[in-house]
Amino acid sequence: MMNFYVLKRIGAALFFNLLVLSAFAQMDEDCSAHPDDELMHDEHCAVFATVPIADATHISVTNGSWFSPSTWNTGTVPNSGAMVLIDSATTVTYDAVSETEINWIRIKGTLNFKNNVNTKIKVTTIVTDPIGHLNIGTSAEPILGTVTSKIIFPDQGSIDISNDPYEFTKGIISHGFMVVNGEYKKTFCAISKGLNAGASNLKLAETPTGWKVGDQLVLGGTNSNYAGDFVTNAKYHDEVLTITSISGKTIYFTNNATGGTTLQYEHKMPTGYGLKIYVANLTRNVIFESENFATIPIDQRGHIMLMHNLAQSISYAAFNGLGRTNKDILATDPVVNDMGMQVSGGSNVRGRYPIHMHKAGTNNILAVPTLIKGNAIVDPTSWGIVNHQSNANIDDNVVFDFFGAAFVTEDGNELGTFNRNIAIKGRKATTHTNLDERTLNVDFGYEGNGYWLQSSNVSVENNIAVSCSGDAYKVFSDDASMPATHRFKIPKANILNPEIAGVDDSIYTAVVPLRKFNGNIAYNCNSALMFWTHMLNNDNVGDFSSIENDPYTHSIMSLVQNCSFWNLLAAGISVKYSGQIQFKNVLLLGDVASQFADSDWISGNPSGGFGFITSTVTGQIVYEALT
Repeated sequence: MMNFYVLKRIGAALFFNLLVLSAFAQMDEDCSAHPDDELMHDEHCAVFATVPIADATHISVTNGSWFSPSTWNTGTVPNSGAMVLIDSATTVTYDAVSETEINWIRIKGTLNFKNNVNTKIKVTTIVTDPIGHLNIGTSAEPILGTVTSKIIFPDQGSIDISNDPYEFTKGIISHGFMVVNGEYKKTFCAISKGLNAGASNLKLAETPTGWKVGDQLVLGGTNSNYAGDFVTNAKYHDEVLTITSISGKTIYFTNNATGGTTLQYEHKMPTGYGLKIYVANLTRNVIFESENFATIPIDQRGHIMLMHNLAQSISYAAFNGLGRTNKDILATDPVVNDMGMQVSGGSNVRGRYPIHMHKAGTNNILAVPTLIKGNAIVDPTSWGIVNHQSNANIDDNVVFDFFGAAFVTEDGNELGTFNRNIAIKGRKATTHTNLDERTLNVDFGYEGNGYWLQSSNVSVENNIAVSCSGDAYKVFSDDASMPATHRFKIPKANILNPEIAGVDDSIYTAVVPLRKFNGNIAYNCNSALMFWTHMLNNDNVGDFSSIENDPYTHSIMSLVQNCSFWNLLAAGISVKYSGQIQFKNVLLLGDVASQFADSDWISGNPSGGFGFITSTVTGQIVYEALT
């Protein structure tokens, strides 16, 4: 029987010939995934509707080079505007540089980028099937350091919503196996001694493995100018540099802002505490980039989504100007009618980020997580790296010049790690800033946070946040206005202390203690750390204080330990509507000489200048070995 859902989507009379029947069979196959999850099913179906096999202009028929006519059913190499199918049981090798703009590529077989020659492809959309493989270097054979691989999302104007009413296109959406491995490059290095304005080199405390002449660096600021311009880095004093030579652990550079060979600003840490400052490398030899990203409208940038499959990995790649969910304004959700037409909600579609793990693997903490390692995300107008209802190890990455938040767990049931990452220069929303409005829209992480943590069940260790307009780390476990549909539970088999769930199979994230928060650093940020509605207990007696959490009670503490927070611009640590938190071996230093003398930094903020801030319904806080 004809699938009535497909008939509605097509919305036109059909002639029942063999070609049409074949197309219908393929559409039924594309819409058959996730029968037990309506939302995931609909997402899957909507993505594959944008790359219908029936529309393919070029189909691979044998293994071979992309640039060999014999690889394709047409006997011709894909031309401008081509719609390409890498068919199952075929492997196509991309092994040259091309300026031809491909419309879309659908991968049912394998697309390999050759690792020892320069490659470049300009393509609007790539979609991998659940059985498809996209390989841009592998762990065994990464893209060699002598070459580059570039994937450019071309500047072709607005998304065609008649073909893509949910606005998934202009990017990579991988349901299959996307594997990226560029050349190893140390993400950031420490500097043990302060630097004066006018310094002509950086003396690193460690070997800058993989760093090369021509690499772009960012040296995080250590103090700030309230009236300074954010765009030019005059506000937080971050400096973008280009390496001109390397001598052992000493780096020489040109300053991108001035064209000179010295630093504009001093970069100094308080002495006597063993503190360090950090410089991150933004250059990689695998590059994903929105063409003309500095000038095109935000909603025309590309994005990358790893959807519904955790068996994927991205390592040592650069993501330049990706992400189009603008965190300055409220996110929207497309509404599409039965004819497949978008009728509203397309102005700022949520979920389009530079790297976005989307609903992949929250059910089993023992599964091998998605790996996101050693990458550089530069100038996203959105969040940087997002774990959304997934299981992902997010380690050794840098996010620079971000909007809203750099590293995010989005809903609360996420698994995995944030380990040894660095977030630099976080911008905050100025247009839509009302918390109630944001909460009802389930649209958080807009304050310029380094790490936005709605899940307490990820390990957060040895990370760094620099020059953030908001809290460097924010644990946002719940809110009184949170829609019930977005209060997510964690299977008790996935938490460290499953006994706290009692007889239930799962438990709300709001009452799950932090899995691990250890060794984290923040400096030159507005404030260091905030807890919001985390294990809230109004009277410190008995059950937790909300209808959803009332059945649960336990005495396990969330432990924040071995952290260094310094040169904070407004305040230190805030604990609001939260409890059962222990702070152990934490260094907390303001910047009294530079910031608190300037009332502008704390105008409108009566809590400015305080080290610890707690609300009237905060309790059971333990302070141990603090400075």
